[in-house]
Amino acid sequence: MFPYERVKLLNQLELSIYKHIIAHPVEVETMTIRQLAKKSHVSPTTILRFLHKMDFDGYSEFKYALKRQQKIEIEQPTQQSMVPTSQFFDQVNDASFLDKINQAAKLITAADTSLLFGLGTSGSLAQYGARLLANYGIYTLTFTDPFQPKPLARRDFSDTLLVLLSVSGGNATGAATN
Repeated sequence: MFPYERVKLLNQLELSIYKHIIAHPVEVETMTIRQLAKKSHVSPTTILRFLHKMDFDGYSEFKYALKRQQKIEIEQPTQQSMVPTSQFFDQVNDASFLDKINQAAKLITAADTSLLFGLGTSGSLAQYGARLLANYGIYTLTFTDPFQPKPLARRDFSDTLLVLLSVSGGNATGAATN
């Protein structure tokens, strides 16, 4: 009902609407736009903006689609649990996605050193990625501490690849672009 590509572009207010709808779909089926606005702590206008971003013409069309979705889930519960998995495989099998993966692989294999950086869960992912690349003979280091002191000795990092990882999909503010 809500494509991932569009959900990741939502602002905080729209995300609160999305979370409420996902958490309480049966309850939302019978709500007016004002009731949903009150429960989501946003204005009815914000809900309409959210619905337009999700490609609905209005609240009535959204409620109809939600009821139809609920009916499908009742009739075919096992098939519905496969929807996120099938969406993932559809995205992964896309030619542009495979092209991006190939570009990343070329950058990693061409670099003399690869530095993987992440914090929290992203740091664990960085450690796993470094280990995986090391298994293929690629020299990698992991950084999970943003406050690690800078080395005093000057090094040539011209042939080094820096990979910044984010599990949440957010981007770091103030990150260097060079």
